[in-house]
Amino acid sequence: MLTSSANLHELLTILLNVWRSKDPFQLAKFNSMLIWLASGAFLFFILYITWASVTPKDLQIGPEVRLMMLGTSGAGKSATGNTILGRNAFRAEASPVSVTRTCQRWTEVVRGRKITVIDTPSIMEMWQSSSQESECVQMASPGPHVFLLVIRVGRFTEEERKTVAWIKENLQEEALMSTMILFTGGDLLEGKPMEMFLNESVELQKLLRLCGGRYHIMNNRETRDFKQVSELLNKIDKMTHDNKSIFNSSRISLKEWRSSRLKEEERCVEKERKIREEEERKRGEIRKGIREMEKKRREMKVWDVREEEEWKRLIREREIRKEEEAKRRVIEEELEIYKKKNWWNVFI
Repeated sequence: MLTSSANLHELLTILLNVWRSKDPFQLAKFNSMLIWLASGAFLFFILYITWASVTPKDLQIGPEVRLMMLGTSGAGKSATGNTILGRNAFRAEASPVSVTRTCQRWTEVVRGRKITVIDTPSIMEMWQSSSQESECVQMASPGPHVFLLVIRVGRFTEEERKTVAWIKENLQEEALMSTMILFTGGDLLEGKPMEMFLNESVELQKLLRLCGGRYHIMNNRETRDFKQVSELLNKIDKMTHDNKSIFNSSRISLKEWRSSRLKEEERCVEKERKIREEEERKRGEIRKGIREMEKKRREMKVWDVREEEEWKRLIREREIRKEEEAKRRVIEEELEIYKKKNWWNVFI
């Protein structure tokens, strides 16, 4: 500070001596220097006034982007949100249990873009709780531009399989068109091409096709690597631009999404009810048919018994007739023999 004051005092002394010398050349040089200093001061003043009047909103280059993080516990949703925002906005640490218990929202200007990140608990925990779901709906209002499905590089776990199954059942086409898979732990690949990693899992390939083949890789250990964040934002810009017409005509509002999902669930329940009723009706018809068959079988059995008895009666009658016929023949034969033996008695 003393050195700066001494230099300023020395400069003023030199200028004063030049002005007192009355030398035309020195005076011209002095005037030029004054003009240069005055111009610089004026320019500095204009820049200061302009900078002071500019608000953070004026500094935004692009529109706001709202990102909703989805995924399982331990996938790295909070750490990814911190990397995107460039600050420790969310609690992220290694833990055997879920660290994020409630939905959280943080807005930050990142490279001239207003980025809002909504961090969520495990997707299975969040959508099983109506209060959690309502909270996320309010935080993402009027709706997220992009769903980032966070999956950690490594073995595909059972919880992730359930998450994928939930997404297939609950996310409608509009939401899937605005979903990007974000792989965390990019350092675990150790130079292995991502395409090779994806080709090793049929489930991941199906999930990628479901999300239009959109994915991004991040290494949350390299928090100062702004290139990976810039590439992600570029992909998001392209994604929202491609879906712009659909997004504007059918804006993804989580309230509408929830309402449509409830209606879909009601339709499924109604469909299942009708299926159960139809199955019950068919079972009733089968039981009725079985009862009728049993009745006919019993009737046929009774008829068989009667028929058998009638057959036995006819056989007995035939046998009786045969016996009577045999007895009659025997009597006739005996009578004939008797007549032959006593034929002379006729003349007596």
